[in-house]
Amino acid sequence: MKVESDRNRAQSRRERREWFFAAQDGRCFHCGELMVLGGEGQLSATFDHIVRPRRQKRSNKHDHADNTALAHAYCNNLRGDAEGDAISVARVEKLWADYNAFRAARKLSKAH
Repeated sequence: MKVESDRNRAQSRRERREWFFAAQDGRCFHCGELMVLGGEGQLSATFDHIVRPRRQKRSNKHDHADNTALAHAYCNNLRGDAEGDAISVARVEKLWADYNAFRAARKLSKAH
């Protein structure tokens, strides 16, 4: 069912945002200042693509979802279309590796 699918997707997005917020100690990926989780405005936590999606079409190196980190809405907008540097890409890859390990451990614990 589409409604069920949409609900599951929203729940998954919310859980991912909460995990990243905790993993990043509530700090913006770009400036390191504290963010607001669940709020609106310039200090709210938003997912930012480190390598822009339009570039991903040319290179499958960075998956669409596995290429994001939480950042202030302000920092996300300020960065615009600028690409992440090699250090930013390495940081986000580490963050996603940790997240995927967390998900695998959680799935394993639910199976038992």
